[in-house]
Amino acid sequence: MNILLLCSGNTCRSPMAQALLLQAISEQPGMNKNDFTVESAGLWAQTGFPASPEAVKVMSEYGLDLSAHRSRAMSKDLARQADLILTMTRSGLEEVQQRYPFARDKSFTLADYAGFAQEEIIDPFGSDLPTYRQTAQQLRKMIHELVKKL
Repeated sequence: MNILLLCSGNTCRSPMAQALLLQAISEQPGMNKNDFTVESAGLWAQTGFPASPEAVKVMSEYGLDLSAHRSRAMSKDLARQADLILTMTRSGLEEVQQRYPFARDKSFTLADYAGFAQEEIIDPFGSDLPTYRQTAQQLRKMIHELVKKL
């Protein structure tokens, strides 16, 4: 299964979610991480930027390394390859559905898919470390429920 996680710039939320989801899959009994490809991109991303220093720091607190991450922009090819597209916000979902109508049936907000209806994932970009930690906790909570549905 190919899962694509999307945020705006692909330097904070979606790479954090990608790392947390890969960790959750590898820790979930009965799940084979080789059955999953987890990717991230940004709807308005510029290619080649590193994850924000705060995202790298917070993920290191979870034992995860984002130092090699480089941002990439969402594309039609990524939308076609994905079996499941998860956005961080409802406006992101609407953008995916507008740009890629063929992906409508496989696109959801992460919150909705994980059973947290109407919740939006906090965008920590430009914020302090506690805000990044709050976003990471929010993502982790949702991903814990997400892996039960995969």
